[in-house]
Amino acid sequence: MEGCPTFDCGLTIGTVHTIEIDFDVPSDSSTMTATVEAFLPDGTQVPYDFPPEAADGCANLVAGSCPVSAGDSVTYRLTMLFEASQALDVVDIEANMTGDDGSSLGCFRVTTSIIG
Repeated sequence: MEGCPTFDCGLTIGTVHTIEIDFDVPSDSSTMTATVEAFLPDGTQVPYDFPPEAADGCANLVAGSCPVSAGDSVTYRLTMLFEASQALDVVDIEANMTGDDGSSLGCFRVTTSIIG
């Protein structure tokens, strides 16, 4: 995460946060679609309004390009902004990238906090 060597520094409300996620693609795909979800420690999903432009995985690659082939190494840039109503002491952020057939190409989950 830019400006933070570890995730324990938290995500600040009203600040744009950028995380670059490296992964090896397990299967061929001409498209990649990102989803981001947030969860409380008990597993309850917390609403997060993920911008549609961020969901285009191909457009947000900083290393690699679409179409992707099995074994390709790519880097996806995830940009997030949290509102005041989303302040949480502990939250799991999960990003998943799916391919043409809906299968997962890569998944990332981290526990952090959203602070004011």
